[in-house]
Amino acid sequence: MNPRDLDAKVGIDTAELFAFIRATQGDEWEKVRKSHSTADEAQRAFVDRLAKELDRRGTVDVLRHGLTYAGPREGRVPPRLLPTGVGSEPGAGAPLSGEPVDRDAAGPL
Repeated sequence: MNPRDLDAKVGIDTAELFAFIRATQGDEWEKVRKSHSTADEAQRAFVDRLAKELDRRGTVDVLRHGLTYAGPREGRVPPRLLPTGVGSEPGAGAPLSGEPVDRDAAGPL
């Protein structure tokens, strides 16, 4: 980890985060990227949204169920990002298709 990549405000290593997202969800990330005027703006907005969801729902819930990111444009189907198969139990990864997640199917914590 490079200290320059750590966003101290939210406690997230942004280089690792976006390397993971691009490697596992490139098409979905491109939808997010296109909803902003620049790649930097898209990354900043996504990190802010992710930090808010982590604070509101907790890390385990975000890792199990991902988050839906609508971005600044209204009237379109938002992509679902994070995670892809995180965890070893069935149902741990969130679908990227926009399908609703059955939170009961993942089982107890």
